[in-house]
Amino acid sequence: DVNGIIWTKTKLDYESQKNYTLNISLSDGKAEDYATVFITVTDVNDNSPVFGVTSTTLNMLEDVPVGTALINVSATDADEGFNGFVVYILKGGEGKMDIDSSGLILLEKELDRETQEIYNLTVIASDQGQPVLSTALNLTVIVDDVNDNPPVFGSSRYEVDVFENEVLGSALLTLSATDLDAGANALVKYRIISQRPPTSLPVFRVNLTTGQLSLSQQLDYETIKQYELEVEASDGGQPSLNTTTAVVLHVLDVNDNPPEFNQAAYDVFVFENIQKGSPIYTFSITDKDEVCIKMILFINMVWFPPLDGTILVNGFVDREAKEKYELLLVASDNGVPQRQVTETNFTYVSIQVLDVNDNPPLFTKAQYSATVRVATAKEGFSVLSVSATDLDVGNNSVISYSFMNHSDDFHINNHTGEITLSNNLAHITADTIVTLTVVAADHGVPQLTSNVTVRLTDINDNPPVFSALIQTKLSAPENAGVLNLGIFSATDLDIGVNALISYTLQDDFAGIFHINSSTGNLMTKQSFDREMMDSYELKIIATDSGKPPQSASLILSITVEDVNDNPPVFPQKSYALAVKENEPPHVILSATAMDEDIGYNAIIHYTIIGETSSFYVGEISGNVTTLQPLDYESRAHYTFILKAFNPGEPYLQDTANITDTFFVSVVTVEDVNEEGPVFDQPSY
Repeated sequence: DVNGIIWTKTKLDYESQKNYTLNISLSDGKAEDYATVFITVTDVNDNSPVFGVTSTTLNMLEDVPVGTALINVSATDADEGFNGFVVYILKGGEGKMDIDSSGLILLEKELDRETQEIYNLTVIASDQGQPVLSTALNLTVIVDDVNDNPPVFGSSRYEVDVFENEVLGSALLTLSATDLDAGANALVKYRIISQRPPTSLPVFRVNLTTGQLSLSQQLDYETIKQYELEVEASDGGQPSLNTTTAVVLHVLDVNDNPPEFNQAAYDVFVFENIQKGSPIYTFSITDKDEVCIKMILFINMVWFPPLDGTILVNGFVDREAKEKYELLLVASDNGVPQRQVTETNFTYVSIQVLDVNDNPPLFTKAQYSATVRVATAKEGFSVLSVSATDLDVGNNSVISYSFMNHSDDFHINNHTGEITLSNNLAHITADTIVTLTVVAADHGVPQLTSNVTVRLTDINDNPPVFSALIQTKLSAPENAGVLNLGIFSATDLDIGVNALISYTLQDDFAGIFHINSSTGNLMTKQSFDREMMDSYELKIIATDSGKPPQSASLILSITVEDVNDNPPVFPQKSYALAVKENEPPHVILSATAMDEDIGYNAIIHYTIIGETSSFYVGEISGNVTTLQPLDYESRAHYTFILKAFNPGEPYLQDTANITDTFFVSVVTVEDVNEEGPVFDQPSY
């Protein structure tokens, strides 16, 4: 102004302009002077700090390391000096975060979203002016989830009881795992990662999302009694975290299995001299179920098992009578329901009886005989062979032959039993019967023996001869049953075996005849039937036992005598006859019956039963005649029985169905027009 005072016209603002330069002039009207005035604006603390951050929400992963700068929230103050020097204070954060002098917020401790997910921070920026001016910034720090927590099962081990007949698809257990993370990191999925014992197909399955454990294959207690599963729960994080738990499934038994033998068949060996009551074999029987077992033996009670599965001898065992027993052994359990008959709970037991040397050798003949021609006999000539058998087997049946007493003239083969000449028998000058005793011994322990006599006799040079006095023409009645027709024996001039005669029939006519092979006694085995065959020609052959054998024959003629065993038989059982009335007596029927017997037994007589006043039959001829003219008007029909019989022996007149044949005749009288019409009344 005129006083030279410089005034401000407006409010100065240090922050807008800190210096001014004024050019002023001084004039008294005549002269002027110039000066420059430099004005410096002194700062006054009139500005609060201003934050440069505009977003107040900060997302931060929970796994950021300690010391990480989370955000720079530096503030500026338009003032200068202490007025513009900003100091920061951080409130909130629970000691997890701090701010440095530059406004940089740093992580002091590890974050854990599962412990605290949101932090509300307040940053206060203050200058150092007087008075102090400050500004507050509210920050929200959201801790974002990091997949740092695996799922956690409610138990480290689960145990479940399951019956072996549980239905497929049944829910057995619901597993549950929790994950402290969030979002996809907390999305739990389940799977079975191992099964012990392993199987070709998984027995169990678990629902991917619900954790429900169910049955996918049928259980079998007898195969596997316990399963142990390792079930994994994994989250959806990247990388995924997982945890496992053990699930033990105890399979509970159901009586679904019959008892089983460990073999389908057994071969058991026992010596035949085993004592009654001795144990034979103890069986091993298993039942996959947990039940008691009992056994039943289906046999003829030669053996029987007690409940412990041991077979005992229950009778006398003789290998020679029966060397093998085939048994069927059945086992049943005591479960509910009881299991018994299947293809696996029975077994076949073959008991083989082993031989004991309890039978001596037996010769095939009670006595042996042979003939030797002394004149031609030479050393080594085979006389005969003896043979013995032994019912035992093995060494017990191996037979050796020897002479009981030494012979200078004969030798016997130890193995074959062949007897041969040791020399030419030149010292024997007369007929001689040599008797040798042969011993047959087996190789058993103890050794058993038997003896047989060998007779060396004459030559078979005579055939059997039937006596000429034998009656060769015979007769026998029919229907007589078994008949003894007599003994028809022959004689043989030889001796010993050469004179031993046997008898046979060339034809026994289908078993009607039988002859005793030793005595020649001829018999019938059934009745004759003359009507079938009335005679037989029978040839008896007598053969000696020489070598070669000689024979003779005898022919018998046997006539079968008739017996009255057949009744007369009419060719038909009834006749219908028509006879005109008023005719004089005459033959109206010639009846002829037949009889299969012969002779007197075939003679037939006839008689009428009933109507004897009107009809007559010839006793021998069988001709039926009327005794008087018949009258139609009096009687139009006649019925009578014609009887045929024979007087043979036995006379069986009273036995109609055997000896009598009845013949029914029906006679119809034919009308003749001999009567005129007649009124019922003489007048009307």
